[in-house]
Amino acid sequence: MAPHLLRRLDAVAKALDMDRSEALRTAVARWLEEEERNAACRDRVLKVRATSGAASRIA
Repeated sequence: MAPHLLRRLDAVAKALDMDRSEALRTAVARWLEEEERNAACRDRVLKVRATSGAASRIA
């Protein structure tokens, strides 16, 4: 991990009264949740596009 990111992580951990490993675990868990939401949204958009394309060909 880049040194500037570790400094930011340490600052956040200190502000929240956490140790670095706990802050890192929390940050990774939050990032994974965000990625899962993005993937689900992307899948919905692709499904709508595929359905819309098929509907326009039928009509």
